[in-house]
Amino acid sequence: MLMNIKSTFDIHKLFQKYDEIFFTDSSQWKKFNVLEDRLFSSIQKQINKKKVSIVRSNKKPLPVQINTNDTVHINDFFLKAFIEFISFFIQCSQSYPFFIRELGIEKELKKNYKRVKAQEFIYTQLFKFWKPNRIYLSCHYINQGIVLAAKKCDIRIIEAQHGVIATEHFAFYSKLKPLKNFFPDVLLSFGRIDTDNFLISTYEVIGSKYLEHIDLKVKKEESSYDVIFSVTLQQEDWEEKEMLEWVVFNAKKYKNFYFIVIPRFSLESNELEGFENVEISNDDVYITICKSDIHVTLYSSCAIESGFFGIPNLLVDSFGFASRYYEHMLDEHSSKFIKKEDEIHNTVMELKKISRDEIKINNDSLVAREYKKRMNNFIKNEYS
Repeated sequence: MLMNIKSTFDIHKLFQKYDEIFFTDSSQWKKFNVLEDRLFSSIQKQINKKKVSIVRSNKKPLPVQINTNDTVHINDFFLKAFIEFISFFIQCSQSYPFFIRELGIEKELKKNYKRVKAQEFIYTQLFKFWKPNRIYLSCHYINQGIVLAAKKCDIRIIEAQHGVIATEHFAFYSKLKPLKNFFPDVLLSFGRIDTDNFLISTYEVIGSKYLEHIDLKVKKEESSYDVIFSVTLQQEDWEEKEMLEWVVFNAKKYKNFYFIVIPRFSLESNELEGFENVEISNDDVYITICKSDIHVTLYSSCAIESGFFGIPNLLVDSFGFASRYYEHMLDEHSSKFIKKEDEIHNTVMELKKISRDEIKINNDSLVAREYKKRMNNFIKNEYS
């Protein structure tokens, strides 16, 4: 069944009973035959439960139509506004160390604390009314209030991996042992996880439905250019600036190289104007990577996903972020670390020689294949 998500501001839908709750965002909807939630649609299709999906608009417009899979979908606009309102009435008597005050972030920390407590309060009431068996999340660390509320109500929490999980990621790894109330019970992962100091007690390898779909669907196109680069930008301004400077420098130097820049959200920049060998992509990020010869990024999770497609990586190691995240994770044969000003010609030509099949084999532990089989096994075990 197709529905218009923009019409789902109906507050009355919050006051129905639900067995399973899904928390997702608009960036997770991808085009299969119709638009579907790439993380949770397979579960929603197969379980015979009353389901609701709380959808957050994540700087991407809410799509006009989605496949509901017999799931009620609610835009979180009203809930988010109500949480912000409630947060004004929450007291924060928290005292912070000297260095926090010196950094000037005390006000922001107090604001975040109040928002988490407001979220916890609202969802505790909703969970008590809904009485769900499970909740599914696409990201626990931006939904701390929801996690705390679910723990308080003794509800099982399952998170689906949405991006890179490296040992440098403090939301997943720490030598300290924070309270378990802040973490899900199970993680559905793309691939193998390093369990040393991992903060989630259980994980199950599922793979990725959407990556498998793209890998089967998209083929590389012929080009008159020697090399086609897909360049993924990231969220922060400094990250975007670093990558755009790299593109401009190399686009001037190598007229026989073609650069397809993929913005994280939208790109407002005049720096790329006037280049015949530079394009700003409006296509899906994974489709664009599949059509390229080499993927370039700072430390986006696309560095993992490109390996699934058999595409080698150039990682621009500004401030050491790429090497910290990926030095011990990515196949060193098909992923090379460079500085922004490095000469790239020889490295690029060596990477281009590596076959896609070889790269896929060398990166097969990062994103598992046979998603359908793995997901069916998870659902069978979880709901038996």
